[in-house]
Parts: sequence; C-alpha cells; structure tokens
Amino acid sequence: MSLHARSIAIHPSLVGAAERLAARTGVLHSSAETTFAGFGTLTPISLSSLHEHRAPSAAHELLSSIMGDDERPVRCHLALPFDPCAPGSCVLPSLQVTAGPDHALLTAIGPPGELDQLLNAAVHQLEHVEGADRRPVMVASLREVPTAEDYAAMVSKALGAIEAHTVSKVVLARSIELRAERSLDPAAVSERMAEREPACVRYAVPLEEHGRLVGASPELLLSITGSMARSHPLAGTLPIDAADDDPSSLLRSAKDLDEHRLMVEELAAMMGALLVDMDVPDGPSVVTLRSVAHLGTLLSGRLPLGPGSVEPLDLLQAMLPTPAVGGVPQAPSLSLIAELEGARRDYFAGCLGWFDQAGDAEFVLAIRGAALRDTHSIIRAGAGIVADSDPRGEAAETRSKLASVIETVAPASSSMLSRP
Repeated sequence: MSLHARSIAIHPSLVGAAERLAARTGVLHSSAETTFAGFGTLTPISLSSLHEHRAPSAAHELLSSIMGDDERPVRCHLALPFDPCAPGSCVLPSLQVTAGPDHALLTAIGPPGELDQLLNAAVHQLEHVEGADRRPVMVASLREVPTAEDYAAMVSKALGAIEAHTVSKVVLARSIELRAERSLDPAAVSERMAEREPACVRYAVPLEEHGRLVGASPELLLSITGSMARSHPLAGTLPIDAADDDPSSLLRSAKDLDEHRLMVEELAAMMGALLVDMDVPDGPSVVTLRSVAHLGTLLSGRLPLGPGSVEPLDLLQAMLPTPAVGGVPQAPSLSLIAELEGARRDYFAGCLGWFDQAGDAEFVLAIRGAALRDTHSIIRAGAGIVADSDPRGEAAETRSKLASVIETVAPASSSMLSRP
C-alpha cells in the first residue's frame, strides 16, 4: 500500500498540546525555537544495531516512497542506546507536528483516501489533550546507586587505570531510583524541564513495558542541514550552587580544559574521517545552564558530494559512542565503564533525534533525563574522569546533575541526595 503525506497549518496554541501528547505516547524533540512531535501510529522500522545498516536503509527507502502534497519533508525518529550493539528504535509517526517561529504544521501520513479524516481527527484530538498534571509529587523512597561515597571510590579506581595509562579519560555514571506516591505524568516532567532549562532540547521516547524516557539535553551530538554538519560537544563541568560561582573559571581550570581537549580531539578525528572542510576552534567557550556550567566547542564540516558521498547516518555511526560520554581511547574506556558501573546504561548516554526525506537530521545525547514507569523513575548522571580529577569533586558534580533532573520529576526532593 502506497503512503502519502498531507500537511495543514494549525493554530500555534495546539503545539503545546502536541508536545504533551508526544511526551505521553509518542516521540518528542523540541527546543525553544523548533518542535517535532510525533504521535498516532508509530510504525517501527527493524533495527537491531546501527552498525548493520539495515534500519537506516529501510527508513530511507520508506521515506523516499512517501508521496507528499507539498515540499515539507516527512521525518523518522531514531533512538539508539549507549551500547552500539544493543537494539534501538526507529519509527515513522503517522501524525507529525513541526513548528518554528513562523509556522505550525500538522502532517498526516497514510493511504491517500484517508488523509483528510486523519487530519480532522488529529486536530480534534489536539484540541482535547489534557493539561499536564502539576500537582505536588511526594516521594515514597529514593535510593542512590551507588551512593556519593561509593561513587568517589569508583572514581579512585578509574584514576588507577589512568595512572597505568590504560585510558586517558573515562566517563563514569551513577543513578537514582525514585518511587513517588502517585503516577508520574511525563508531560508535567517535560514542561518543568522546559521551564528549568529553556536552552536545552527536550526529548521523549517510549520504553519497554509502557515506560517513557523524558529529558532535556544540553548537548547537540549531530545536526545536518543540507551538506553542513555540526556537533557541539560538552566536557568540563562546574556545579553552580551559589550566586558567586563564576562559570568563566572553567576557562582557567587545567583539569576541565584537559578533559575537554581529549574529547574534542577524539570527536574531531571521528568526524574528520568522513567530512571535508572541518572547522575546529582553537579553544572552548562556556555554556551556562541553571545548575551547572560546561565547556563547549562547536565543530563543523561538510558532507562530501558526488562519488564517495556520505549518508547522514553513516556519520552518526562513526561518532558513536561519543567520547563525551564514553572515554579516550574508546575501547578500553568502554571496558572500564562496564567493569566499574556494572549495570547497563540502556538509553542513557545514547542518542535521540530525527532525520527526514531531504537528508537533514538532528540528534542530541540522551542525558539529563528520567526513565518513567508509573510511580517509578530512574535518573542517571555521569562525570568525566581525567588524571587531575578529585573523587569527591566528581561525586559532587554528579549530585548537581542528578538534582537538576530530580527537581523536574519530584520538585523539592533533591535535598534527599547524599553529599560526598
């Protein structure tokens, strides 16, 4: 059966409703400037591993076969876990809302004779989406895995591997397991994330057993517009706990500059193997969020055209797992992460985003998020460990990152976290 796409303009007030609906049941990729909300039927495209190439090829074939009534491209959503060999998710939403400063469009994808009915039903659905449940959330239990003290001990073990020259940098994570006294509304969590970190990209994807992964990522892994590719990796962090904390001090921190340099060199080499006209700035700038500040460097290059051309998802594959959340060198750092952390990261530190018929794409790192399932939530955060790292300082960094997310899941409960 051939698929067609048709788009209509919708009132901007319905964009927020689409975001709430996508946060609860679909896929969401939204910043302060642009929104992509996919809902309706999420047609899966077989994907066992990005390295097998089958899913990207199948997705591109499916996208190219869709006949459109206008030139607006249709998007697929791709979510990949941290482990490159673990299965991910690639879906085509039958209903898509895309919005920017000067437009808000609803697109329906389906058999040509059903598009008007799909659009009318979708508008009606958006007009009746329930508001976010912003009632106070009481926490029944909260468990840290590991505690701040045990995490500091884990960092000390990583420093031993660095001293032995096994790795130069490794990112170690820990988690919070939180149970609330009532069901958590993914739309409410997403809205609080937008209010707390408006400069971040909000995301939402389905998990197994009716769970949802909801987050607000500060880190652009890859965007492609036309032939231009960009990445804005972050490494080097300063918790902002008081009004007199100076984010610019990161530019004078030898430890943070070294952590950032190792990550940029590795990622620039990964990108440079496939791109031309690479631009790598001489030094980083400071990216300031509500609870932390980071060092960031904007990397850019062009996809080569003609013979030997590079597909967007080929570039994405070459960049994963990114050293921003893995380490340097890649293989021994991934082995060290598995040894010290024990539990699988699943989608934490993986990537999420969209790609379209035109070849454009945008992916962010799946960090600063919460895996929600009814009353339960799992929140993870990591820190980059280098030779000059202080175990207690790295534990404090993860505490700041965890607290930022906890405040969006169950406001006023971050005080329950232990201190290193």
